[in-house]
Amino acid sequence: LKIMTRTVEAGTILDSSRNYRLYVLHPNRRYVGKSGVSYRTRFNDGSIVLKVCIGGTSILLTGDIERRVERGLADIYGDFLESSVLKAGHHGSSTSSSEEFLEKVRPKFTIVSVGAGNKFGHPSRDVIDRMHRLGTEVWRTDSLGAAYVRVRPDGFRIVRWR
Repeated sequence: LKIMTRTVEAGTILDSSRNYRLYVLHPNRRYVGKSGVSYRTRFNDGSIVLKVCIGGTSILLTGDIERRVERGLADIYGDFLESSVLKAGHHGSSTSSSEEFLEKVRPKFTIVSVGAGNKFGHPSRDVIDRMHRLGTEVWRTDSLGAAYVRVRPDGFRIVRWR
């Protein structure tokens, strides 16, 4: 198989005439070497962060970033982080989804991708409580199963995958 690849970093914008735009928010130059290859991928903070905009719906995909990167993104992007749907960072770990970051994103819906009974104890109860306090509806894959976001001109909905 010949699979085309493209190295991207913060500032890259991919768009289409089909009403979507994909913004690469991270990794920044601190995490991408001169060859264009991320040299910190073994660290959570080397994760790619994408904002997908489809019509009036936006989805923020945060990989495994932790608070340090969340703070940097909030400083750089501010209110641009606001998104309809958030894929929570680092499986809902206590090292991610800080209150300050969630206040910037202000998601209506958050998906926490996490395995049932995982050895790390994810997601953190504090993180889930924080999400609820800030008014986001939470979909946990460990209890509700896999899901995807269906985007239509009039909005979005979360759909159980199986």
